[in-house]
Amino acid sequence: MGRAKIADWEKPGQFGDTYGAINALFSGLAFAGVIATVLLQRRELKLQRDELQEARKVQERSQEALSTQAHSLLIAAHLNALKARIEVYDVQIAEVAQRNDGARANSLRVERQSQWEELDDILKIAAHEQRKYAAIGTEPDPAAGLHEVAQ
Repeated sequence: MGRAKIADWEKPGQFGDTYGAINALFSGLAFAGVIATVLLQRRELKLQRDELQEARKVQERSQEALSTQAHSLLIAAHLNALKARIEVYDVQIAEVAQRNDGARANSLRVERQSQWEELDDILKIAAHEQRKYAAIGTEPDPAAGLHEVAQ
């Protein structure tokens, strides 16, 4: 009786051994699939790193452009304020001249001239910065421009 049970187990075992080569083939194919998946993921990760690096460069260029724009807007605002002050002096000089107050008109002309000189200085600073940054290929720092313009 014990011998019959062993014989019953031998037949399915022999049947399984017949397909052992196919089993090895499918195991090998599964392993090859795992390796192919790892290689594809590796390539995708490299592409993703490259894209992130390019996006970082684009972000840096965008930041530089915004910095330049902020600096330019700061100088433009300061120049507009000076121009407005000069126009106020022009109106005041005209009013004082109508009243024949030559001393006050001369005083206002001197103040207006100082505003023109300040405006000219700011334009020189802006032109100098533009040449300096163009020569070295970088962008101006708006905080530095604020300090120079405010002085």
